[in-house]
Amino acid sequence: GRGDSATPVLRPRLILPDRKLSLDEQREVTLGSGADCQVPLSGMFVARLHARIVAQKDGQYRLVHVAGLAGTRVNGAKISEHVLKHGDEIEIAKQKILFRLER
Repeated sequence: GRGDSATPVLRPRLILPDRKLSLDEQREVTLGSGADCQVPLSGMFVARLHARIVAQKDGQYRLVHVAGLAGTRVNGAKISEHVLKHGDEIEIAKQKILFRLER
């Protein structure tokens, strides 16, 4: 039938130390020390809402630093905003989260 040779759909995921979090059903994912954050982070300099990952209209995902003295890094560089690419390593207060596109 049609679509047999279609490119496999790659789904965006956050790889956390203890689990994977799929982004494709979510318009926004929150990261921080607040109890309601989807990605819980600990540390003195982590804000209750530290960063958020927001789905863009073009299907990409933008990481936005919201607050917190720890800062938000991607691949070792401090960012205020960053469009995530496959293999990006997000680091907040020594806690590392990978952004991957997986089948």
